[in-house]
Amino acid sequence: MKKFLNAVFLISGTAIGAGVIALPLAAANLSFLQVALFVVLGVFVAYYSSCMALALSRHVGKGTGIAELSRQLAGQGTFALSIAGFYMLSLALLSAYFAGLTDTIRSLLGIPTMYITMLCGLGLAVMLLLNIKVFNNLNAILFLVLIASLAVITFSIADFNVRSSCFGFAMNRGMLCFLPIIFTSFGVQNICAHVCNYLALDMKQIQRAFKVGLIIPAVVYFVWIIAVLTSIHDASFWERLCAQEIGVGELVSFLCANAEFPTMPIIFKVLTFSAMATSAIGIGLGLLGSIRETYIHDKRLALSIVVGIPVLVAIFYPNAFVKILAFGAMIATLFVVFIPYYLLQKIDKKNAYNPKHLLCLFFAIGILVCEFLSW
Repeated sequence: MKKFLNAVFLISGTAIGAGVIALPLAAANLSFLQVALFVVLGVFVAYYSSCMALALSRHVGKGTGIAELSRQLAGQGTFALSIAGFYMLSLALLSAYFAGLTDTIRSLLGIPTMYITMLCGLGLAVMLLLNIKVFNNLNAILFLVLIASLAVITFSIADFNVRSSCFGFAMNRGMLCFLPIIFTSFGVQNICAHVCNYLALDMKQIQRAFKVGLIIPAVVYFVWIIAVLTSIHDASFWERLCAQEIGVGELVSFLCANAEFPTMPIIFKVLTFSAMATSAIGIGLGLLGSIRETYIHDKRLALSIVVGIPVLVAIFYPNAFVKILAFGAMIATLFVVFIPYYLLQKIDKKNAYNPKHLLCLFFAIGILVCEFLSW
């Protein structure tokens, strides 16, 4: 039971991260009905795209990253495409988490950007060097702190006297921004191999862990978006939010300044740290495992790449949080949907043509369309 819970915490913690801050920024132009439908769609795609990766691992007999699966099942060409997409996606997401965390801490504490980013990188490196048992326990603690912080803040800031426009379903350009972000916010596929091995390829238990691990962030995201957006009564700030002129740090600073309780700013800081940290840990774990599995077996050398590149990107592009997440969504379609679907066709065509997997394929195509239209 403890292993199952640790797997659930890792899955949920990987999902609940940058989305906590990014989704309210992206959802300002949408109704709550649209948000609810897109969150449900995001969970559906995340689960069934994960199931494709799980089926591939079961086929080869152990939890294996999508890049190595590509090499074993489709040859060097697909492997090269897969590994490039996976590395770009993982490094982009880590860069986004570091950029978002840096921007938030800088706005709250005034510490120079470079120092914050380097400390974030050091903290991730230490976590990934820990013994697996210690790692799982610390990750579980971070996840519980995240959920507790979200619960306290949600009930403190929410105002359910919402605008009437919150219940419509008008087509607008806000959807082009929100769909890629919701897709990225449920990105847990990179830890499929780790969860498979951790739960000893017990597919029934693994699938149940992914179901529970994805339902938790779905509920959290929806309630959190409503709480944040209904708490904003400043008309000028709302207009700037709708125009996408508000950054991560400014949103957190605004919510802290308007909190009713004096302890709320501290809880906001804890929330931001734990949200970014749990996602960075999950992404970093998947990337480190893949690099050691394919190219660099030395853990410390591989770790220097996992941490070093995102730190440099976050230092030189500190305000690119939402843009990097949207860019990551476009790359994620390759690694999360297109290549797993292609590999599944090679080993089990009947399963590949399952309507649920086809919906994942069409959704990924829709993400690409959204990105091209938003340029």
